[in-house]
Amino acid sequence: MNLWDSIQVAIGIGCAAAFVLLVLAGLVFYIRDSLRRGGWRNELSEQAQRLPEFAAERGWRYLARDDRCIGIINVLRRSLDESTPPPPPPGPPHIARNAAEVHAAVRSGRAVYGTRFPCNPTTAAEHVMTFVENDQDFVLFQHRWNESTWTKDRADQWQFHWNEDPDKADYATTVALKLPRETPFVCVSKKGFGQKSALVDNNINLESHDFNRRYFVYFENRRFGYDIVNPSMIEWIDALDPEENDSFVVTGQWCFITIPDIMRAEEIEDHLHRLREFAAHIPDHVWSVDYGTER
Repeated sequence: MNLWDSIQVAIGIGCAAAFVLLVLAGLVFYIRDSLRRGGWRNELSEQAQRLPEFAAERGWRYLARDDRCIGIINVLRRSLDESTPPPPPPGPPHIARNAAEVHAAVRSGRAVYGTRFPCNPTTAAEHVMTFVENDQDFVLFQHRWNESTWTKDRADQWQFHWNEDPDKADYATTVALKLPRETPFVCVSKKGFGQKSALVDNNINLESHDFNRRYFVYFENRRFGYDIVNPSMIEWIDALDPEENDSFVVTGQWCFITIPDIMRAEEIEDHLHRLREFAAHIPDHVWSVDYGTER
């Protein structure tokens, strides 16, 4: 066997090994996701009883469902309002709006937070709790949605499809605190295993290489973003060591933390403690600075 043949064999073995690793990684993610959903199914009915009691014990307002809360975390809507979307594809209005929102959100960097908003007819805000503390408005809720699937029709146009299925739904818990004024979008999200950014042009690299390795950071306005994700904030998030895909977001008139898990009564106080600390690390001077529209 000559050198060239040896190189070809080595390349073939390397490609085969990479393929096997990808298959194994996909299998691990599938098993982990299935186990997580199975656990959710066992807990959802129990938490549906505990959460109203938890809110009542504290004198908080509780609603079993109030989809208006999705507006707090709908980081895509503002993107659509501020940009010129492409011509909508044929189909129902929510499909056209979804395509326009995704296009605008990718351009702005907000798409990192996902596409699970009012354009998705399966989205719901459940177990909504609201209260006021020290003249600050707090909102907590469980977000439920099903991801879309898509197919091509006879005209070779992509068509989105949503099927509401609680057994296959995704869930996230959001705790939010209202801010003194409107702000640009800032998001820090803990990377999942092997996760890479699909929005390379919008991902911000900070001075801490270790932080960059473990977190996605997105700024709509760099000046505002660096004021928010300051050394003190970085140190706090690093010490907190959140779970994979936990997101810390400042946008609109809210700062919030989203945890990709169902809402549990026994975890709410911990979530609120983190939210208060998150807000406390936002420097006071940002409320008096005009950041303009610069990127």
